[in-house]
Amino acid sequence: MFRQIVISKDTMTYFKDKGVEFLSLNKTLKLAIQTLDDDIPWERFCIECKTVRSSGGRRLRVDDEVYAFLKGIKERFAQNDVKITFSRAAHILLKTAYENDRLRAVSVNVQGYKAKPSVLDKRLRELAKMMNEELPDLIFLQEMRVGEDLYRLNDLKKRLKIDYEAILPKGFDVDTEYDFCSCVTLIRKSLSDKVKMHSIERNHNDTGDSKLRVNYFTVNGMTYINAWMFQTYGASEARKELAGKMWDKIMEEIRKNVGDDTEFYLVGDLNAGEGVAFEDRIEELESRMVNTKLSVERKIPTRGGSVLDHAYCSKFANRVRTVDTTVWDTYGLSDHKALIMRLGRRKAA
Repeated sequence: MFRQIVISKDTMTYFKDKGVEFLSLNKTLKLAIQTLDDDIPWERFCIECKTVRSSGGRRLRVDDEVYAFLKGIKERFAQNDVKITFSRAAHILLKTAYENDRLRAVSVNVQGYKAKPSVLDKRLRELAKMMNEELPDLIFLQEMRVGEDLYRLNDLKKRLKIDYEAILPKGFDVDTEYDFCSCVTLIRKSLSDKVKMHSIERNHNDTGDSKLRVNYFTVNGMTYINAWMFQTYGASEARKELAGKMWDKIMEEIRKNVGDDTEFYLVGDLNAGEGVAFEDRIEELESRMVNTKLSVERKIPTRGGSVLDHAYCSKFANRVRTVDTTVWDTYGLSDHKALIMRLGRRKAA
């Protein structure tokens, strides 16, 4: 048996803006139901659902299973003297499923380059406090010096409430590279058994911090590169040449591997371009993404409103939610801001 409900136009727009494609609303609703268990505290979404208007919208035939679930949501609200329509119930269901199914990620530069060990250790203690408030699934770190025998990295992991596994650059030699700046990604342990590592060839003639130490991996069908690129503004020609080689290697991988069906994210402290103006640096980054199927997220944190620190590029840029968090005002961690995002899916499609 099928029944008719109305999905509001606002609900459709809300999720399309986040990159959710409604190829079949009925299947999407069923998937949302399967994503959630019955212990979700629906009541906490009351205020958000009140803003949804049923203007336009779409009539949808749903089977008894979907209808009963939506009716159950309505009844939960009724117990709290809140009356909602089926359209609002569907919005709450889809919004909750989306938020729960997207991975929460943080990108932050801990500024290990030329930092005294004691200063870096203090920064990482402050970083742990921040992460214990945000509780992300993925933590993208740049300029991280892991310490001899990984002592600094292991100390950070012990301070975190959530159990994480560390992803180091493929081919990373702990004995010889422990004190050089690298990208390190911490991934929630419940996801870590689904990780597949990839490598980007590093130029063996490069030494020290000039080696390309990125994290390049796939989890649940989503591929990520966490990168720290050299700042070239006012830099020597030799440093600019090194930065150019780094970009060439990364862009070669992206062009080779990003297809129509690929969910791919380039994240980190990308330092694109030599200009100081925010718009100039965004345009430089966008020019690098030509012919890659990736776009640059423009709603990203800046330092003093001008300099691009962190960025991410994906097929869903400018549609995936980002939050600008001023880290240094609260924690004294860095003169960078942390970019907080919802990227990728918790479960494979």
